[in-house]
Amino acid sequence: MNPPRTKHFPQQVLQKKPATPKSRSGGRDRFAGVNPKLAALLRKHFTKRRHAERIMHAQEALSVIEEVASSFKKLDAETIKWIAEDPDLEYL
Repeated sequence: MNPPRTKHFPQQVLQKKPATPKSRSGGRDRFAGVNPKLAALLRKHFTKRRHAERIMHAQEALSVIEEVASSFKKLDAETIKWIAEDPDLEYL
C-alpha cells in the first residue's frame, strides 16, 4: 500500500503580501465602471462643494414623501386600487 501524497507548494504561494492601508481621501473613483463621457458629466455635476446642499434637498423631499404616504395608511386597499386605476391620473 502506498503512503498518502502530500502537496508541495512553492514558496511564493505561502508568502503573504503585506497589507497596504487604504486611504479614503479621494483616491477611489466613484464612476470607474461608467462610460467615460458619462463619468465626466457626473464628476462635473456631483462636486464635493454642493454635497451638503444635495443631501439637505433630498432629506426635505423624503419628508414630503413620507407625509403624503402617511395619508394613504388611512385608506383601505380597495380605495387605493381605485385611485391607481384612475385613467385621469395619467395626465397629471
